[in-house]
Amino acid sequence: MASRDWAEPSVRTVQNAILRPCRQGEQRGLAQVSRVFTPDGEAVAEAAITARIGRLDLPCAAPDPAPLPVRRGCWLYGGIGFHHFGHALIFSTSRLWALDGLTRPPDGILFLDRGAGAETRAGTTRNLAAILALLGIDLPVVTVARDERVEELIVPDEGISTAPALFSGTEAYRRFIRSRLSGPAEGTPVRDLYLSRTALGAFRPGLLFEDRIEAQLREEGYTILHPQDLPLAEQVRTYRGARRIVGVDGSALHLAAFAAPATARVAVLGRRPYFPERLARQVTDLAGCAA
Repeated sequence: MASRDWAEPSVRTVQNAILRPCRQGEQRGLAQVSRVFTPDGEAVAEAAITARIGRLDLPCAAPDPAPLPVRRGCWLYGGIGFHHFGHALIFSTSRLWALDGLTRPPDGILFLDRGAGAETRAGTTRNLAAILALLGIDLPVVTVARDERVEELIVPDEGISTAPALFSGTEAYRRFIRSRLSGPAEGTPVRDLYLSRTALGAFRPGLLFEDRIEAQLREEGYTILHPQDLPLAEQVRTYRGARRIVGVDGSALHLAAFAAPATARVAVLGRRPYFPERLARQVTDLAGCAA
């Protein structure tokens, strides 16, 4: 993947594409066995799903296309429909940038099922559905859980991921996101924010002594925000009006990077390797503000 020119993302249209979702027992942590193929059985390179740990769509053989059901029409490939908010925000939105450049809208968006054992169905995960609504995307969405052929499949390159080359997003992806999520604050803005993880529970780690960090920032006039308690649209409105944002590296800061004004100042507190520095760069590249 290192040889790809991410500065010039491409969009490939595949006629009679084959979608091969994950089967029972084929998940490998964040990754899963699933691929997109041409009708000749060639894996579609543009459909790659990358991350810091490598490919999230693990290799498999193309199924025999002859007995597969055919989905008529022209559809956009969305990748894997993740359940986790942060994974959905990054990995499952990474191809939506292409919608801005199409001469006509597709019939809908196809996501591969996260996991296995379900039936192909209308709609997608709760978090991803909320994100699509936030972005103003009202196209039909289908989650594909069984092998099928698609009459015409639009496959854009990834616009963002956790891989080093794509952590800040391509220029096309950044334009897409900012055009939908940036804008003036509404009402009386909350100027200084701490994005807390203390209410996420024992299995969503934050920082040691985060309660002390909160207490000190509260004394300095910061509002302690638990983003998961707010609707997404309200989170975005809050970030738009912020002057200073402090947060632990994680999903909330990704969304803040999408929405914060260029005048804001952001501090990233690290709870794991790799991500804090990358997130600070993402904030700068996406929002244009100091981090």
